[in-house]
Amino acid sequence: MDLHNIQRWTLSRFRLPLTRPLTTCSSIAHREGLIVELETNDGHVGFGEASPLPGLHRITLETIQDQLVHALRQRDNSGLSPLGRFAIESALWRPPVKPIDVPINGLITGTNPIKQALNLRSLGYKAVKLKVGLRSIGDDISMVGAVSKTLGDSIALRLDANQAWSLEQATAFANGIDINRIDYLEEPLTNPGDLPDLVSQTSIRVAIDESVTYPLEPTAGVVAVVIKPTRWGVMTSLKLIENANLLDCTPVISSTFESGVGQYTLMALAATIGPNLVPQGLGCGQWLETDTINPAFPIDQAVLRWPLPHFGISTDHTVVCGHG
Repeated sequence: MDLHNIQRWTLSRFRLPLTRPLTTCSSIAHREGLIVELETNDGHVGFGEASPLPGLHRITLETIQDQLVHALRQRDNSGLSPLGRFAIESALWRPPVKPIDVPINGLITGTNPIKQALNLRSLGYKAVKLKVGLRSIGDDISMVGAVSKTLGDSIALRLDANQAWSLEQATAFANGIDINRIDYLEEPLTNPGDLPDLVSQTSIRVAIDESVTYPLEPTAGVVAVVIKPTRWGVMTSLKLIENANLLDCTPVISSTFESGVGQYTLMALAATIGPNLVPQGLGCGQWLETDTINPAFPIDQAVLRWPLPHFGISTDHTVVCGHG
């Protein structure tokens, strides 16, 4: 990532209301972040986003702002966190393929999972992710069975335990559900090193997310690799997509409640996966009451639509600093 080719840059801050409170390590009612706008010497104008999510990114908005200002002023990226790299690389990157309409999975969280499942089915979703690991094993087994029955056989059910279980707990859970109805179980184990044992004992298909490393190591039973580009930056995410494809694992790009500027990058990354694009984890834009782009990316029949012929950047943000 060469910053010496940047002719002009601006860093702006935004604060967007959410349609409902989002609970991570705390409850938040707004999404806050930074937008990088830059122009290179050859006339390329690009945008990138850095929006740390409490509970996921171990960096504050103030710290990432300081990192970005230093990097852009000094043309020095050595002190950037992955989230900072994501922002600047997004603005500099020129995708090799045009962003496309992207199928997305639905998400069931919190209370009333059956009501949520019925709604997602009516909206045409082909894949739904359900959070597990927050209840007893018995309650999770019952809930998965009820949600699976509600969705029906034509909708892929993905489960995400966020590394909640021991090997014994995960084995009991897998043995208590119909694994043939499950697309995959994401990050079931507190100790990911036990994944081969879980797979050999239960034959359940698994996906990795928090335990992803680069380069990827082949692991028996891992059928999907969930890639959060804000944890890696754009360039490393591209390498992870290529790495996953070579290992015959399905890459799934996952958002972390970015605004439309960040969503643009994620859609462009998803377009590089190839022709057999499964539903991606890019439905978080529905949580935003307003957006940093105009118009916002619409969701129609569980597909994130590319708003041709173009979109614009909202002016509803505060310029922090800039040059040029």
